[in-house]
Amino acid sequence: MPRVLLAIVVLFCLSLSAPADDGNASEDWFVKGNELLLQGRLDDAVAAYDLFLLNDSRNVAALSNKAAALSLMGSFQEAVDLCDQATDINADYALAWSTKGDALTGLGRFQEAVAAYDRALEINPETAVTWFNKGVALGNMGRFEEAVRSYNESLQINPDMAETWYNMGSTLAGLGRYEEAISARSLLKPGRTKECVWASWGDTMSR
Repeated sequence: MPRVLLAIVVLFCLSLSAPADDGNASEDWFVKGNELLLQGRLDDAVAAYDLFLLNDSRNVAALSNKAAALSLMGSFQEAVDLCDQATDINADYALAWSTKGDALTGLGRFQEAVAAYDRALEINPETAVTWFNKGVALGNMGRFEEAVRSYNESLQINPDMAETWYNMGSTLAGLGRYEEAISARSLLKPGRTKECVWASWGDTMSR
């Protein structure tokens, strides 16, 4: 069986708009929370989302973004619970399912993470980040061929995600597909996806 060193690296994407259900809700705190999260000021971001949620407790975008911040802080189960709250309110909110998958990945519950990503992709299959994160979870379960397919789906949507090319190359090399791995690594490009935050929780050896 191939041995592939895969970092548990996921990409948290944020909703930039939070239509208020309550006309008294202040979107300023939501915007501030996003800014703070992207700056890495996670405690402050959570506090800002909490202030927004005081006036609009059922806002799925704010719940999902707060969950992303909590996962980045290592509070994975709390993040899962928030995502469940969001999907109870709106079962078709893809970002909440994807963020739940990210938190489950942080907990090492990869099979559940894949199920959450699959639900997100049923709703919105054109999200490169979700395909990437699904590939990470699959790789950490040793399902390398499926991981490659997920990375391919991600790259079809966004060919400029350097981490996708990197993971693709690592996985292909582990499968002994060295020429394809070299080709993938040669296509690495610098840069990041806007409105997203990368998180790494160390390396795991998958077999």
